[in-house]
Amino acid sequence: MNGYSELTVRDHLKALGRDEQWMVSLTEMLIEFTGCDTAIASVRALDLSENRRFGQSVAAMMKGFLRICREMESAGNLSSNQRDTMRMLLRGMMEKLVPFFADG
Repeated sequence: MNGYSELTVRDHLKALGRDEQWMVSLTEMLIEFTGCDTAIASVRALDLSENRRFGQSVAAMMKGFLRICREMESAGNLSSNQRDTMRMLLRGMMEKLVPFFADG
């Protein structure tokens, strides 16, 4: 081990000067979603938090998405209408987000 892996999310954020609870949650969700290293997730969370409202909105979106995934897992099989509605929502979300990632 390199020693860094033993540091907690809060340790990393504290070293970066930002260890508020919402930042800890944001970093933990980045790790859960992407599988990236704690140090990398901490830096990315710090970057997202440069605009506090944006960072908190991203954290809320990720928290909601994780909650939906857990509910879907515990609910068992969704009906075909429920699956279609979820596909429709996800497609709509992507269509609204994609323009923000266009190079230009």
